[in-house]
Amino acid sequence: MADTRDKTVRMKVLRRLAEARGRCVTHDALLFAMYGDRADGGPVNARNILSLMVMKLRREFGPGAICCEHAFGYALRADLAEAYLARVDDAQVVLALTPRDAAAFAALRAGLGAGVAVAA
Repeated sequence: MADTRDKTVRMKVLRRLAEARGRCVTHDALLFAMYGDRADGGPVNARNILSLMVMKLRREFGPGAICCEHAFGYALRADLAEAYLARVDDAQVVLALTPRDAAAFAALRAGLGAGVAVAA
């Protein structure tokens, strides 16, 4: 169970870094991405867990993939961010259960908003 939680938190960090497309994301923004859905705001050692998640992502992506702005935050190299986001978007469209789901996701990705009615 802990391994699954670890991967979930790591994916939240990666997604937030990728969404910044090469710009620095503050520690606080990453912590919110990790634990913003928890009423208690996350564990007391959340900053240590963030450092551990970044270390694991660096191991996966290789040297120079994630840079650190000392005492401020982290940034994922822009080319890796774009590649990751494209892969995630493709996967979410492929996993859509119906053509309507795929169309709704495509509309959201195009920035049309969640309230857009999509024809089936």
